[in-house]
Amino acid sequence: MSLGNILTASYWFQSPLSPTPRALWIMGVVWGLFIVFAVVASVRLRTARDGVARGVWRRFAAWAWTMGILGWLLFFSRFDRVLFFNRRYWWIVWLIPAVIWFLLVRRHARERAPALSAAARDAAYRERYLPKSKK
Repeated sequence: MSLGNILTASYWFQSPLSPTPRALWIMGVVWGLFIVFAVVASVRLRTARDGVARGVWRRFAAWAWTMGILGWLLFFSRFDRVLFFNRRYWWIVWLIPAVIWFLLVRRHARERAPALSAAARDAAYRERYLPKSKK
């Protein structure tokens, strides 16, 4: 296989050959890592100390669960040679949304979450000095 084949339409849309056991093993490990990360993110979601951190872990968990399960479906369709989902272009259809979604979640974790956390701290600090209603 040469890299020039990747740029041809026939490579992506023709029926691919049966996957080698090594390729199946690598795909299984990759999708297994997605599921493991989803479990870790779900545990971190439950143990997060504030709402902003829970929001970040919730987004990472949703991303990892969704992409891991879709990856396993692609893996099993490749393993069982399902004709429609056996095509190579499904990997690109999976990869593009996975990367875009990950970048959006990472942007939220790096840029928006610290700003939300600082705003919540400032609001809590100001709230200490405001008069409370006496009920």
